[in-house]
Amino acid sequence: TTFSAGVRCAEDVGNYDSLTPEDYVKLAEQVDVSEEKNKEEEEELSPDELVQKNFEGEIRSEPRGLTATLLPFQTEGFSWMRHQEVMTDIHGGVLADEMGMGKTLQTIATILDNRPKLQHAKPGMKHPPCEDLLERQAEDVLWKKAKSDWSKEMEILKVPKKLRLKDGGSRAGTLVICPVIALTQWKTEIEKFTESGTLSVCVYHGPDREKTTPRALMKKYDVVLTTYQVLEADFRKMTSPNKVACPNCGGKFKVDKLPIHLKYFCGEGAERTEAQARTQRNPDRGGGSSRRRPGSSGGKAKGKGGKKTEEKKSSAKDAAKKPALTKKAADDSKKPPSKKPKKMAAKKPPKNKSTPKIDEEDDLESPRSRSKRSASKKASSAISKSSKEWIGADEDSDGDNFDADDAAESESESEEDYSSDSSDDSALARAREKQRLALEAAASKKGKKKAPAKKKTQLVKGKKPLKGKGKQGKKRKFDDDDDDGDDSSGDDRDPMDGIDLKKLMDEAMTGAKNSVLHSFSWWRIVLDEAHFIKSRSSQTANAAFSLIGVNRWALSGTPLQNRVGEFYSLVRFLRLDPMAYYMCKANGCDCTSMHYRMTAGRCDCCGHSSIQHFSYFNRYVLNPIQRDGY
Repeated sequence: TTFSAGVRCAEDVGNYDSLTPEDYVKLAEQVDVSEEKNKEEEEELSPDELVQKNFEGEIRSEPRGLTATLLPFQTEGFSWMRHQEVMTDIHGGVLADEMGMGKTLQTIATILDNRPKLQHAKPGMKHPPCEDLLERQAEDVLWKKAKSDWSKEMEILKVPKKLRLKDGGSRAGTLVICPVIALTQWKTEIEKFTESGTLSVCVYHGPDREKTTPRALMKKYDVVLTTYQVLEADFRKMTSPNKVACPNCGGKFKVDKLPIHLKYFCGEGAERTEAQARTQRNPDRGGGSSRRRPGSSGGKAKGKGGKKTEEKKSSAKDAAKKPALTKKAADDSKKPPSKKPKKMAAKKPPKNKSTPKIDEEDDLESPRSRSKRSASKKASSAISKSSKEWIGADEDSDGDNFDADDAAESESESEEDYSSDSSDDSALARAREKQRLALEAAASKKGKKKAPAKKKTQLVKGKKPLKGKGKQGKKRKFDDDDDDGDDSSGDDRDPMDGIDLKKLMDEAMTGAKNSVLHSFSWWRIVLDEAHFIKSRSSQTANAAFSLIGVNRWALSGTPLQNRVGEFYSLVRFLRLDPMAYYMCKANGCDCTSMHYRMTAGRCDCCGHSSIQHFSYFNRYVLNPIQRDGY
């Protein structure tokens, strides 16, 4: 623990007098150490100290088999790359030279200078005495670790055992992943800058790639070239090739997206958030399938006569949809319209009730000429006032219970009267929906006052009962329903309750195929134009993260394009410890994992809640930069 600069001695720490003499001595020593660290942090730092100008390791000569002449900075670059693979525990890094500086050539030189000696050897074989025995033994340890990592990765990805090959995780050469446009360039430069027969190269691409390049033949090549699109396609076929059908609407969704669909759109008690509701297009505004906000025109501004023309067109369409009028109705329709707008007739509420009114003449008289959002705001303010009147009326009543069913019934009856005058007024519909919810809330509150019931809290063994309120003051999952049968915990209901998840997983994995690229332990993995995986949650990034290799390289002239969060994808691909890991902050828990795997809000590894886990990169790199700017 490092104390703040204000703590100069042990007496500055609270409750120091309650410590034993031994603990007091330890506290005094820790205070002295903290004071030295604080002094170092306060010293002015020169920016040049953060920049390593020259490579301090061994400068290598051009490797055997390379026909190109390297420039001095290229020689230094590939020497650094070999140093990262052989002399450090990182086994890779990011080569971020600008475009045209020879990143491809430096990588080819590294491939030639650090070739695997045991790629074609069987695992577990004994090494005969030779000059490079120590190097072979060290390489064998790296291959065994890669094999172990491959087994763990398949378990985390939940790949069916029938898709795992008997020789899964077998040794292979260098895998280069690049954009499609650079595929031919890589093959051409390898052939151009190396002697004939020095490196064997194959291209894994195209619809018939598994036939033209079988797996047994692929692991014998020194270099395998493929694209990000092929990598993602093979990964998707192995992990989740199919979409599953929603049990309610029949729509197709990925297994991990189905709970979101059931919670907000289609499940029992599904309710969209306010932001989601605004993105949905108003169906009363006419044809078209594009989604836009209510009230937006979606087109160019019209001239003076544009509005009248649109009104005429819409009225003509409405007239065509309506049935033929009777004689009396036709005579009435010929009469000139009255200047005053018609007031909507609503049925009288039950006895001792005052009906909350919405003044349409002031708020909703011209929904076409003014924003729907403004009308909705005014309507909601009127509803909030009227709901207070309803609650007050309930408290002063003679005991007649006006429950939510009566409110819903009167609401449906009044909606019939409104439909004839404002069938195209979605703002009014939203206002009445809010009114109905307010009435239900008032009725439920009154019912709870008359028949109070104690909440029964289900205690978990070894844990204290939860305190506080849940989201928006609603009950937590541990609280049982009240005796009056009121269910106010709709948002806490599991959207997958009653759904056979195992069956859905089986449907999603029907027709799954093994990914050849993910069935090897590669000696070296190279991502060309590595900013292709800048989005950490994309399928392309996840496919790259799941590759197993001894050495990993990311080549990109723009490792940071927009924000520092994009750099995490490269850190995660390189598997840098601890930056790429998620950690648990629970007392006594040493859970660390590169995968954020949670089931029902609990970690699959340690069982603690998801809120107790944090990303090391986010906490110590991303958040401080976003908060303080450095």
